[in-house]
Amino acid sequence: MVFYRSGFFYAVAMFAFAVADGVQGLYLGRFLQGLGAALMWVFARTIVADTTPVQNYGEAMGQLTAISPRGSMIGGFYGRLLCSFRGRLGGGRSGLGRSCRGPQ
Repeated sequence: MVFYRSGFFYAVAMFAFAVADGVQGLYLGRFLQGLGAALMWVFARTIVADTTPVQNYGEAMGQLTAISPRGSMIGGFYGRLLCSFRGRLGGGRSGLGRSCRGPQ
């Protein structure tokens, strides 16, 4: 149940990032994202530890740990790709347009 709550915090954080109009909104989103991620990682490791045989424990934890850098690389690539299409996706009227504007 707590694992689902951590996902909820993470989802609320993503919404807070999307609608943030200032630094305070970004701080709130980052706080909620950190709370959700901390809970999620602890419970994900616990689930892997409980369901993996002892002889495969190191490999399973390594695969779980490798997910984060992979997601960072893939997410950055696709985020930039979406920004390149921002004119066709609503420009400055959508959350995507605001996040792709860059420094003003």
